[in-house]
Amino acid sequence: MADNPSIRSVVEVLQGLEQDQLFVEYQAVFDVASGAIRGAEALIRWDHPDRGVLSPAAFLDLALRGGLGGLLTELVLESAVGQCARWRIQGFDVPVSVNVSAVALAGDDLPSVVATVLDTHQIPPDRLTVEITEHACSVENGHLRSSFTALARMGVRLSLDDFGMGDSSLSRLQQLHFDEVKIDRSFVSHVCHRPTDRNIVEFTTRLAHSLGMKVVAEGVESAEVLRTLVDLGTDLAQGFHLHRPSLPTEFPGVRLRDRQAG
Repeated sequence: MADNPSIRSVVEVLQGLEQDQLFVEYQAVFDVASGAIRGAEALIRWDHPDRGVLSPAAFLDLALRGGLGGLLTELVLESAVGQCARWRIQGFDVPVSVNVSAVALAGDDLPSVVATVLDTHQIPPDRLTVEITEHACSVENGHLRSSFTALARMGVRLSLDDFGMGDSSLSRLQQLHFDEVKIDRSFVSHVCHRPTDRNIVEFTTRLAHSLGMKVVAEGVESAEVLRTLVDLGTDLAQGFHLHRPSLPTEFPGVRLRDRQAG
């Protein structure tokens, strides 16, 4: 993926959308205990005609500030749920997860958009996970809570992303109906060599389990880290050591135990 300077024009992002230059890759999420693939996180990319393939860091903040968050959310939702449907037809029933901005959740129409996409592709709600960062959900917002409640009642799974980097309270974890927490990569990457990070991962895992939530470890970059996560009881894991984001046609059929020995 190209390491390019950030895009500076909202118009350029809009043109990229209109010209179908934005697309979605998928990163596999593995069950730490069994080694089976348990999900696929949808990640937006931009095949820029001059700068090559860009990650969200190059354009996402600008797009959100420019009011394009809704369009981007619909694009990723449609792509991910549609891909989930195509995989199911092929006999590969893997849930998909989509990152949603606080801006999209603060609006009134996200639950209806999600319901329409799921109905169009005939996908059960529990095959979709909506992710939001801890920082975003720490802001008191009535619309956000309403959206979360509506999605939860619909049967969509909810995930708290980048856990440990924000300031959400324990009560908020319960109030917003989260099904899982994703421990930020900044803690996971040093879990083997920093006792404080190991303690954070272990405490978060125990806390989440006590509240009935699953735990996902992000940013797994080595077999050593993966083995430590097994010891700490983490449920799920993703990262470059396991699988780099790829197009749907390149999505893996590997099992996690092969990576533990790598």
